[in-house]
Amino acid sequence: MRAARRRLKAEGENRTTQSWQAGAFTGLAQSKSGLKPLDHYLRRPPRKMSNDEMLAVMQSLAGRQNSKYEVN
Repeated sequence: MRAARRRLKAEGENRTTQSWQAGAFTGLAQSKSGLKPLDHYLRRPPRKMSNDEMLAVMQSLAGRQNSKYEVN
């Protein structure tokens, strides 16, 4: 049930993002102020990571970046 709830929440956020993007393009053409930033509409609290998690993420990103330049 938790996985289904996460999936449905992610789908809702994706729909909100897509709607916001469509509205942003329309709003930019029709008004001077446009839309508020997307974060205003999603209202997700930032996820706090431990130092070990941050290090693991950075090592993963660095590994991906370095693999692009490896010569076979």
